[in-house]
Amino acid sequence: MVDQRLARPQGAWLRHVTAAAGLMTLLVGAGCGPRPPALQAAGAAYENAHEGLTFRPPAAWRQRGLVADPGGPAPSERFLVKYKHDFRGGPAFLSVTMVDLPEGTTLDKLLARRSPGSGWGPPSRVETLQVRGRPAARVAYNGRQNDQPSVREVVAVRRDRRVYFFTGTFPRSDPQAREQIRQAVGSIVWEGGG
Repeated sequence: MVDQRLARPQGAWLRHVTAAAGLMTLLVGAGCGPRPPALQAAGAAYENAHEGLTFRPPAAWRQRGLVADPGGPAPSERFLVKYKHDFRGGPAFLSVTMVDLPEGTTLDKLLARRSPGSGWGPPSRVETLQVRGRPAARVAYNGRQNDQPSVREVVAVRRDRRVYFFTGTFPRSDPQAREQIRQAVGSIVWEGGG
Protein backbone atom coordinates (compact mmCIF):
# COMPACT_ATOMS: atom_id res chain seq x y z
CA MET A 1 0.00 0.00 0.00
CA VAL A 2 1.26 3.51 -0.95
CA ASP A 3 1.35 6.15 1.72
CA GLN A 4 -0.82 9.05 0.36
CA ARG A 5 1.22 11.64 2.21
CA LEU A 6 4.28 10.73 0.15
CA ALA A 7 2.33 10.72 -3.15
CA ARG A 8 1.01 14.28 -2.75
CA PRO A 9 4.37 16.11 -2.94
CA GLN A 10 5.27 14.14 -6.05
CA GLY A 11 1.89 15.05 -7.65
CA ALA A 12 2.36 18.73 -6.74
CA TRP A 13 5.88 18.68 -8.14
CA LEU A 14 4.60 17.12 -11.38
CA ARG A 15 1.87 19.79 -11.70
CA HIS A 16 4.45 22.57 -11.22
CA VAL A 17 6.79 21.07 -13.82
CA THR A 18 3.90 20.65 -16.28
CA ALA A 19 2.75 24.24 -15.70
CA ALA A 20 6.32 25.56 -16.17
CA ALA A 21 6.72 23.58 -19.39
CA GLY A 22 3.41 24.94 -20.67
CA LEU A 23 4.43 28.49 -19.83
CA MET A 24 7.78 28.06 -21.61
CA THR A 25 5.97 26.71 -24.70
CA LEU A 26 3.71 29.78 -24.75
CA LEU A 27 6.62 32.19 -24.32
CA VAL A 28 8.75 30.55 -27.00
CA GLY A 29 5.77 30.22 -29.36
CA ALA A 30 4.82 33.87 -28.90
CA GLY A 31 8.14 34.93 -30.43
CA CYS A 32 7.61 32.83 -33.55
CA GLY A 33 4.63 34.68 -35.04
CA PRO A 34 4.72 37.42 -37.64
CA ARG A 35 6.62 40.50 -36.59
CA PRO A 36 6.12 44.07 -37.72
CA PRO A 37 8.75 45.31 -40.14
CA ALA A 38 11.76 47.03 -38.64
CA LEU A 39 11.75 50.82 -38.82
CA GLN A 40 14.42 52.37 -41.02
CA ALA A 41 17.16 54.71 -39.89
CA ALA A 42 16.73 58.44 -40.42
CA GLY A 43 17.45 59.43 -44.00
CA ALA A 44 17.14 55.92 -45.46
CA ALA A 45 15.07 55.77 -48.63
CA TYR A 46 11.59 54.30 -48.34
CA GLU A 47 11.34 51.36 -50.72
CA ASN A 48 8.19 49.36 -51.25
CA ALA A 49 8.90 46.70 -53.88
CA HIS A 50 5.28 45.53 -53.99
CA GLU A 51 4.03 49.02 -54.85
CA GLY A 52 7.06 49.86 -56.99
CA LEU A 53 7.42 53.05 -54.93
CA THR A 54 10.63 54.60 -53.67
CA PHE A 55 11.18 58.05 -52.24
CA ARG A 56 13.72 59.77 -50.04
CA PRO A 57 12.25 61.21 -46.83
CA PRO A 58 13.84 64.34 -45.38
CA ALA A 59 17.31 63.57 -44.02
CA ALA A 60 16.80 63.96 -40.27
CA TRP A 61 13.23 62.65 -40.11
CA ARG A 62 12.66 59.39 -38.23
CA GLN A 63 10.34 56.68 -39.35
CA ARG A 64 7.52 56.29 -36.79
CA GLY A 65 5.35 53.66 -38.44
CA LEU A 66 5.66 51.19 -41.28
CA VAL A 67 3.42 48.53 -42.79
CA ALA A 68 4.95 45.62 -44.66
CA ASP A 69 3.84 45.24 -48.26
CA PRO A 70 0.06 45.21 -47.85
CA GLY A 71 -0.57 43.64 -51.25
CA GLY A 72 -3.83 43.24 -53.09
CA PRO A 73 -6.60 45.71 -53.81
CA ALA A 74 -7.04 48.78 -51.61
CA PRO A 75 -10.77 49.61 -51.71
CA SER A 76 -10.34 51.81 -48.62
CA GLU A 77 -7.42 54.02 -47.66
CA ARG A 78 -4.42 52.08 -46.28
CA PHE A 79 -1.45 53.31 -44.28
CA LEU A 80 2.06 52.70 -45.68
CA VAL A 81 4.59 54.76 -43.70
CA LYS A 82 4.93 57.73 -41.31
CA TYR A 83 7.85 60.02 -40.46
CA LYS A 84 8.37 62.61 -37.72
CA HIS A 85 10.80 65.43 -37.06
CA ASP A 86 10.90 67.99 -34.25
CA PHE A 87 11.29 71.56 -35.47
CA ARG A 88 11.72 74.71 -33.43
CA GLY A 89 7.97 75.43 -33.67
CA GLY A 90 6.88 71.86 -32.88
CA PRO A 91 6.73 68.41 -34.46
CA ALA A 92 6.19 67.78 -38.16
CA PHE A 93 4.86 64.59 -39.73
CA LEU A 94 4.82 63.02 -43.17
CA SER A 95 2.53 60.05 -43.72
CA VAL A 96 1.80 58.09 -46.88
CA THR A 97 -1.45 56.24 -47.52
CA MET A 98 -3.01 54.71 -50.63
CA VAL A 99 -6.40 53.77 -52.05
CA ASP A 100 -7.73 52.33 -55.32
CA LEU A 101 -10.11 54.65 -57.17
CA PRO A 102 -11.66 54.57 -60.63
CA GLU A 103 -9.36 56.18 -63.15
CA GLY A 104 -12.06 58.72 -64.02
CA THR A 105 -11.82 60.23 -60.51
CA THR A 106 -10.08 63.59 -60.87
CA LEU A 107 -7.56 64.34 -58.15
CA ASP A 108 -8.50 67.99 -57.74
CA LYS A 109 -12.16 67.10 -57.08
CA LEU A 110 -11.07 64.24 -54.81
CA LEU A 111 -8.93 66.55 -52.66
CA ALA A 112 -11.57 69.29 -52.62
CA ARG A 113 -14.03 66.94 -50.89
CA ARG A 114 -11.57 64.88 -48.80
CA SER A 115 -11.64 65.57 -45.06
CA PRO A 116 -8.30 66.34 -43.41
CA GLY A 117 -9.68 65.37 -39.99
CA SER A 118 -11.32 67.39 -37.26
CA GLY A 119 -9.98 70.79 -36.26
CA TRP A 120 -8.77 71.83 -39.72
CA GLY A 121 -10.18 74.82 -41.58
CA PRO A 122 -11.49 74.92 -45.15
CA PRO A 123 -9.06 73.87 -47.88
CA SER A 124 -6.94 76.20 -49.91
CA ARG A 125 -7.41 76.28 -53.65
CA VAL A 126 -6.50 72.87 -55.06
CA GLU A 127 -3.44 72.97 -57.32
CA THR A 128 -3.07 70.47 -60.14
CA LEU A 129 0.50 69.41 -60.86
CA GLN A 130 2.68 66.54 -62.00
CA VAL A 131 4.96 64.45 -59.82
CA ARG A 132 7.56 62.58 -61.86
CA GLY A 133 5.26 62.57 -64.87
CA ARG A 134 2.21 61.38 -62.92
CA PRO A 135 -0.97 63.39 -62.44
CA ALA A 136 -1.13 64.95 -58.99
CA ALA A 137 -2.95 67.59 -56.96
CA ARG A 138 -2.12 69.50 -53.79
CA VAL A 139 -4.26 71.16 -51.13
CA ALA A 140 -3.49 72.74 -47.74
CA TYR A 141 -5.52 73.29 -44.57
CA ASN A 142 -4.86 75.54 -41.57
CA GLY A 143 -5.50 74.26 -38.08
CA ARG A 144 -3.82 73.46 -34.79
CA GLN A 145 -1.56 70.63 -33.76
CA ASN A 146 -0.16 70.37 -30.24
CA ASP A 147 -1.84 73.70 -29.56
CA GLN A 148 0.32 75.37 -32.23
CA PRO A 149 -0.90 76.97 -35.49
CA SER A 150 -0.18 74.33 -38.12
CA VAL A 151 -0.63 73.41 -41.77
CA ARG A 152 -1.72 70.08 -43.20
CA GLU A 153 -0.74 69.76 -46.85
CA VAL A 154 -1.90 66.77 -48.91
CA VAL A 155 -0.48 65.75 -52.27
CA ALA A 156 -2.41 63.06 -54.14
CA VAL A 157 -0.47 61.23 -56.86
CA ARG A 158 -2.15 58.80 -59.25
CA ARG A 159 -0.56 55.65 -60.61
CA ASP A 160 -3.18 53.87 -62.69
CA ARG A 161 -6.10 53.02 -60.33
CA ARG A 162 -4.04 53.58 -57.21
CA VAL A 163 -3.85 57.02 -55.58
CA TYR A 164 -1.12 57.78 -53.03
CA PHE A 165 -1.65 60.51 -50.44
CA PHE A 166 1.46 62.22 -49.07
CA THR A 167 0.22 64.15 -46.05
CA GLY A 168 2.51 66.62 -44.31
CA THR A 169 1.54 68.29 -41.04
CA PHE A 170 3.88 70.96 -39.73
CA PRO A 171 4.09 74.20 -37.71
CA ARG A 172 2.83 77.16 -39.76
CA SER A 173 5.83 79.19 -38.56
CA ASP A 174 8.36 76.80 -40.09
CA PRO A 175 8.49 76.87 -43.91
CA GLN A 176 11.52 74.56 -43.81
CA ALA A 177 9.25 71.60 -42.97
CA ARG A 178 6.97 72.30 -45.95
CA GLU A 179 9.95 72.50 -48.28
CA GLN A 180 11.44 69.25 -46.97
CA ILE A 181 8.12 67.43 -47.41
CA ARG A 182 7.77 68.76 -50.96
CA GLN A 183 11.30 67.59 -51.76
CA ALA A 184 10.44 64.10 -50.46
CA VAL A 185 7.36 63.97 -52.71
CA GLY A 186 9.46 65.22 -55.63
CA SER A 187 11.96 62.40 -55.09
CA ILE A 188 9.44 59.64 -55.92
CA VAL A 189 10.70 56.95 -58.27
CA TRP A 190 8.23 54.50 -59.77
CA GLU A 191 9.61 51.07 -60.52
CA GLY A 192 8.21 49.31 -63.56
CA GLY A 193 7.60 52.23 -65.85
CA GLY A 194 5.62 54.62 -63.70
